[in-house]
Amino acid sequence: MSIRAGGEFNNPDDGLDRRAVMLLRETMSDYATDVVMPVGFTSSARARARRIVVRRRVAALCAAVVSVTAVGAGAASLAAHHDRHGVVVASLLPDWPPRGTDTNEASGIDAAMLAWDAATGQHHSLQKVLYAGRDSVGSAVLLLATDGAGKLRLGGLVGSDSANWHPTTLALDQPVTARVVAAAMVHNEVGRNPVLIVATDPRYTKMSWTNMPQIDTRPPNDSLVGGIDIVNFFDPAYVPSTVTFTGPGMPDLKVAVPKAASDQVRP
Repeated sequence: MSIRAGGEFNNPDDGLDRRAVMLLRETMSDYATDVVMPVGFTSSARARARRIVVRRRVAALCAAVVSVTAVGAGAASLAAHHDRHGVVVASLLPDWPPRGTDTNEASGIDAAMLAWDAATGQHHSLQKVLYAGRDSVGSAVLLLATDGAGKLRLGGLVGSDSANWHPTTLALDQPVTARVVAAAMVHNEVGRNPVLIVATDPRYTKMSWTNMPQIDTRPPNDSLVGGIDIVNFFDPAYVPSTVTFTGPGMPDLKVAVPKAASDQVRP
């Protein structure tokens, strides 16, 4: 028996049963069909491939989101730290206006800031001028500024030339850890009577003290003008260690003052 290219037998009368021939052809056809992919296999494979791609894209997206979130969180943390620091500094600043005859002397205040930097080895950023004026010894300024660590400090600088407002000698440098209610420093030049300079809330109208030796001719109190007072004393030993501020409707305010400029300077 031979088979043609078309799958037909050469001789249908070669002795084989017709039904056997048909069965053989069906069997051969089944063998050929068996190599075809099962139903749904292709679509299932494509769906799985799509799932793999989706998972990879989701993983990449998640990694990107985590990275961006981490960077954003770091930036937010720094910003929050900065904001908190700014809030802390602002909470320590008084809400009084700058006072004194020389508060508009920008070049002199800049020079005072540079002198403060040079004396302490720290860079200071000015936050507020409390007082800028002159006394019997020369010129003086009380400043609030943040140091290189971002901490608020009170600085007092003085100058011996009253004709030119140029206070560049550091007389006071101290940290500020509570809201500023008053500032004080002693302007003391060798051979000159010491001067106590105080600045506080303008609603205070009187300053008094009780621990002054009786040899000094100053009375134990003085009037504040707009919350400012400049008091001359006979000798550094007579400068009171504390003063008390009073004013209508204001609570009594007791404040410590330096005995000498050298006691307050801490580079």
